[in-house]
Amino acid sequence: MEKSRKGITGIKRRWVRNYLVTILVITIVVNLLFMVVIRNFYYNYVNHSLENRLSVSAGFYNKYLKTDNYSFDEIAQLIIKDFEDEQIVELQIIDKLGLIQYSSSGFNTETRTSAQDVQVSLRGDMGHWFGRDEGTDEKIMSASIPLINSSGNTIGVMRYISSLTKADAMVYRMAIYSIFIVLSVLMLLLVMSLTFSASILKPINDIVTMAKQMADGNLNDRIVNNYKDELGLLAGTLNDMADQIQKTERLKNDFIASISHEIRTPLTAITGWGETILTGGFEDMEQVDKGLSVILRETTRLSGMVNELLDFSRMESGRFTLYLEKFMIDEEVASTIQMFRPRVEKMGIKLNQKFEFEGISIEGDSNRLRQVLINLLDNAIKFTPEGKEILVDIIQEEKFVQIMIQDQGVGIAEEDLPLVKNKFYKGQSKKSGSGIGLAICSEIIAQHGGEILLTSQLGIGTTATITLRK
Repeated sequence: MEKSRKGITGIKRRWVRNYLVTILVITIVVNLLFMVVIRNFYYNYVNHSLENRLSVSAGFYNKYLKTDNYSFDEIAQLIIKDFEDEQIVELQIIDKLGLIQYSSSGFNTETRTSAQDVQVSLRGDMGHWFGRDEGTDEKIMSASIPLINSSGNTIGVMRYISSLTKADAMVYRMAIYSIFIVLSVLMLLLVMSLTFSASILKPINDIVTMAKQMADGNLNDRIVNNYKDELGLLAGTLNDMADQIQKTERLKNDFIASISHEIRTPLTAITGWGETILTGGFEDMEQVDKGLSVILRETTRLSGMVNELLDFSRMESGRFTLYLEKFMIDEEVASTIQMFRPRVEKMGIKLNQKFEFEGISIEGDSNRLRQVLINLLDNAIKFTPEGKEILVDIIQEEKFVQIMIQDQGVGIAEEDLPLVKNKFYKGQSKKSGSGIGLAICSEIIAQHGGEILLTSQLGIGTTATITLRK
């Protein structure tokens, strides 16, 4: 039991660990993707803002340049003078040699820049770039646009530079928020995982405990089944199994007691008559004949019991085999009926046969099928009173043959009918046999690929129908 508990604890540990690791990996990947999306969103926003500002400003000042009334230097001074967004971005005016001529910050003038966006604009297109400032190592984003004169030549570049510090701060803030959310989700999932695993493992532990008790032979206790899922189905199945085992044990014990009584009775008769015959003292041979007849009858009865027990033992051990051959089933049935003729005539019972077809060939074990017919006919005769009739009929179809044995006996109670073919089951009648005869018959027919169907009504009779494949 301690090993089982360790196993359940191990399942809980693996469940929580694997569940959380999976969720953690997923949330980390999703969080990283989220941060990339947020970062790109803010960077794109800054870039679009710079490009829109440049487009508007450059379009305005390029009109002056195309009139040839203003030089590059005059337009540059005008642009710097009109610039009002120095708190947001830095404005640079760069000549066609790459020298920074004017800056709204007042720094870096008369220095050459080789920034990628500037080089693109000097070739006549709008350019953008982000990276770290060479002087301050600050992360920045820049956008540049060419200044074009009336001849269509690029005479300089207007450049906007924006710090990415605020954008990065927003990204970092979102990262902190997302990490907090991830940790909160993980804590919630941990609680949910522990709760869920406990809801699964507790009933499993109860089931394991009960199964261990059942394995130790305690079949009296049952699992308290309050579950409406697959675990409830498992618990119910174990309870049903315990009921079935307990019932089988009880039937087996009853069978042992019954078979012991059944064996003791003929042995007593054989022993008594044997001792009587050995001592002699009979005045006539009629008494000797009577004693020998009793000994023969009881010996035959014992032999039948032993054969049934041997067959049952073979059936239980899987050594119950058939020897298949082609034979005429109607001839086998007729031969078996003839064997019972003297007995039924002596008992005043009519045994009739009704065969609509002859020459019905099937493949099977003729000796085993004869054993089934003998058992069913013996039961029919045993429970049929004097003056009544037993009818044996054979029905032939395209793919199967049915043998029907119908008696007018006492019948079988409705509650007993589903159980009479079970092992060790004995009916309420004193004429009931060992309790394994019908179980053996059912096994024989099942191994032939067929079945035995019993229908009955109390006081009217019983019909046993054997169905065999052709």
